[in-house]
Amino acid sequence: RNWVNLMQPERQSPFTFIVRLWREKSDSESIWRGSVDNARNGERLYFQNIERLKEVVAQMMEKAFDVDQKSDERE
Repeated sequence: RNWVNLMQPERQSPFTFIVRLWREKSDSESIWRGSVDNARNGERLYFQNIERLKEVVAQMMEKAFDVDQKSDERE
């Protein structure tokens, strides 16, 4: 058994996202808005609620998994 290989984690790049939140005020209400930046590739997507934030991060991760899988296939 090769114990060195068992001790090394699978090669994966971390996902790093920068989430920005701000409040926009109008005459009658204030609305929270935000953006998510993918630190890997600079992609930025915007959202207006928590549900959309989850969708945006999931979308970015799916794209990153696709890129990782394609690069693994070429190796």
